[in-house]
Amino acid sequence: MFINAEQTYQQAIVSLVQARANRFADTAALFQALGGGWWNRSDVASAGTPK
Repeated sequence: MFINAEQTYQQAIVSLVQARANRFADTAALFQALGGGWWNRSDVASAGTPK
């Protein structure tokens, strides 16, 4: 009985890790879909350059 409970617990941990990995991958995909992130902003890069 204890082994069954331990196996169920370990499966739940694996599922949690997979869900977190999927969330991070989805967040990265969202940033790419919205333009790639803050490092591609040309207005900020040129703002500090004297004209």
